Amino acid sequence: VTITAVDNDVDAPDKQATVSATVSGGNGVAAPADQTLTITDNEDTPTVSLALSSSSISENAGSTTVTATLGAVSSQDVTLTVSAAAVSPAVSGDFSLSTDRTLTIAAGSTTSTGTVTITAVDNDVDAPDKQVTVSATVAGGNGVAAPSDQTLTITDDEDTPTVSLALSASSISENAGATTVTATLGAVSSQAVTVTVSASPVSPAVSGDFTQAGTTLTIAAGATTSTGTVTITAVDNDVDAPDKQVTVSATAAGGNGVAAPSDQTLTITDNEATPTVSLALSASSISENAGVTTVTATLGAKSSADVTLTVSAAAVSPAVAGDFTLSADRTLTIGAGSTTSSGTVTITAVDNSVDAPDKQVTVSATAAGGNGVAAPADQTLTITDDDTATLSLVLGSSSVDEDGSSTTVTARLSTESSEAVMLTVSAAAVSPAVSGDFTQTGTTLTIAAGATTSTGTVTITAVDNDVDAPDKQVTISATVTGGNGIAAPSDQTLTITDDEDTPTVSLALSSSSISENAGATTVAATLGAVSSQAVTVTVSASPVSPAVSGDFTQAGTTLTIAAGATTSTGTVTITAVDNDVDAPDKQVTVSATAAGGNGVAAPSDQTLTIADDEDTPTVSLTLSASSISENAGATTVTATLGAVSSQAVTVTVSASPVSPAVSGDFTQAGTTLTIAAGATTSTGTVTITAVDND
Repeated sequence: VTITAVDNDVDAPDKQATVSATVSGGNGVAAPADQTLTITDNEDTPTVSLALSSSSISENAGSTTVTATLGAVSSQDVTLTVSAAAVSPAVSGDFSLSTDRTLTIAAGSTTSTGTVTITAVDNDVDAPDKQVTVSATVAGGNGVAAPSDQTLTITDDEDTPTVSLALSASSISENAGATTVTATLGAVSSQAVTVTVSASPVSPAVSGDFTQAGTTLTIAAGATTSTGTVTITAVDNDVDAPDKQVTVSATAAGGNGVAAPSDQTLTITDNEATPTVSLALSASSISENAGVTTVTATLGAKSSADVTLTVSAAAVSPAVAGDFTLSADRTLTIGAGSTTSSGTVTITAVDNSVDAPDKQVTVSATAAGGNGVAAPADQTLTITDDDTATLSLVLGSSSVDEDGSSTTVTARLSTESSEAVMLTVSAAAVSPAVSGDFTQTGTTLTIAAGATTSTGTVTITAVDNDVDAPDKQVTISATVTGGNGIAAPSDQTLTITDDEDTPTVSLALSSSSISENAGATTVAATLGAVSSQAVTVTVSASPVSPAVSGDFTQAGTTLTIAAGATTSTGTVTITAVDNDVDAPDKQVTVSATAAGGNGVAAPSDQTLTIADDEDTPTVSLTLSASSISENAGATTVTATLGAVSSQAVTVTVSASPVSPAVSGDFTQAGTTLTIAAGATTSTGTVTITAVDND
């Protein structure tokens, strides 16, 4: 009995075959014990291999499928548990592993079933490609060994970001302006970027035109904006120049191989205004008689470039080119860094003997260089004429009679003029004269070019009237054209003499004698002839002693005789004041002052008489006793007036015996009694005393 193993190509454990036998005979011999036959497997244990559907996937949600294969068929299922591990600097968050992580290779098969997927997780960080180790543990398969690891590459889908330089200001003022340099990444990087900044002048700028503080900027991993400070500061100067250019550059390191940024251009703006070129004349006015002026130029501030000026001069009509000469050297130069010109340019006047207006010459220049400096403003040179003519008006007579006399107006030049002179003559009354006081015939006078005396006729004739007035004044004037702008002549004054005598003012009283008992008179004034001017008469009244001011009253003081009239208006009244005192008639002088009337004289005084209305009073003597004793009896004599008198009364008393009495029969002491003015009783003592006899 032969047992022969049958070969196959399936890896399996060694196989056992039990060899048994049944027995008959042998006198009931028992069956023999079984024997075990081992059939040893002649296939090597197969190798399990992992495979990725793609060994490189995009970070942007790319995925790969993990499968497994056996190098040979196995008699036993093979179960693989897949795992994935990030290879630094990759991290576990860079991918995801499917929930189903088991692969099975069924017995007799070499290809796995089951689905295990690894999917990339996207981000926006630029980084190197990432590595993931894909491994598996194995069970079954007759002790098959774990497969070799597979490496999955997750390719980064962000472009290497660009580093950019930025200036806080791309243009700064030369006057200590400053800009800050920063750097930015176009996208986040997984690696820090180091930016080293440098600045270099672009000719004609030089390194001294700015300073740089700091050189290094750092953009941290995961950031896009730099830290660190790099500042470029302009250095000021006082020279006008074009704006300066500075190239700001940088090198870059890190950032997964990020490239150097593009250069930036910084402009340093010049803070000096383009200076102004000015022309100057050593004299802005020169005499026609070979006067000279020198032309110079100045810059308002220094420039970095030479300024060249070419001077020209042009006559302003009616001046002509022959009125001056310009020097052969017509160039002025202001050197770079200077403000004052070098070179000599002169203008010289050319003399002539003709009176003409002052001449004007425009002095100009073109300018080149000076960083585009503009041409200077023109200057005006005046060439003053040295031949001067004076224009005068001449009157044939400066005074004419009011009674139709006339004068002729002519004009004269003190020297010849190159241009005709035209005068328009006018005559104007000087108040109180009026235009009707004269007539004018003709208005135009002409002095031909080259002549000094006018042609044409202008006559002023006085107009007569019968009104007394002051002499009249007429202003003779003229406006002028031509004569090279010659000034108008001075006015002339014509006097029209008045031919009327100054009239006389007279006072008149409505009554030259009034009663003391409230009598009144009115004062009026008259002119002997009409006057052109009003007359004001101021009336006053004064008592003639022994009259006193209380003997009358005056109402009103002013009388007016209007211009053109002869009789006064206004009221002046003198009224007598009554009293009971006997007095002589009183005299009042009525006077007046006069104003106006072209100098009229004061009128003659008038005399007003105030007639007394009291009778002359009677004087009476009175004896204190009309009978006295011979034995030394005495009587006193007094006197009384029948009415008050304005004048004292003196009574001289005498006593004479009536025969047969004789003078020895009495004596008299005193002789005079006085009754004072305004009294009625006497003062003084007169006594008659009897002389006793036996």
